Amino acid sequence: MIRRATLGLTTTFALLLSGCYGDAESFIVAKAKQDCKRLASCNASFFEDAYDGDMNECRAAQEDIVEAAYDLLNIFGDYDPEEGRKCVSATRANRNDCSDAGDDEISDSCDRVVN
Repeated sequence: MIRRATLGLTTTFALLLSGCYGDAESFIVAKAKQDCKRLASCNASFFEDAYDGDMNECRAAQEDIVEAAYDLLNIFGDYDPEEGRKCVSATRANRNDCSDAGDDEISDSCDRVVN
């Protein structure tokens, strides 16, 4: 559970740097949405405790986290919309895959969002 939370934050930072859509703001919203769906599926007890099972509350919190990470990483490069799209797609495809392999696929797909 701790590994997944740590990986989730790492992935969030990486995803913030990537541009899934035309701009970073759209990426942040899309990534937060998929992160919350995965959290609800893979760590339901944490999702319930942290967000009272409220997807909107989760998305708002995740958007803040991703935006903060993006702001920090943005100094290292520019947002890449194609890499952002790949990142969100991988997160969406693995939203119900709670395995280490799913975590790895998301991380690998999101690590080039900022170039």
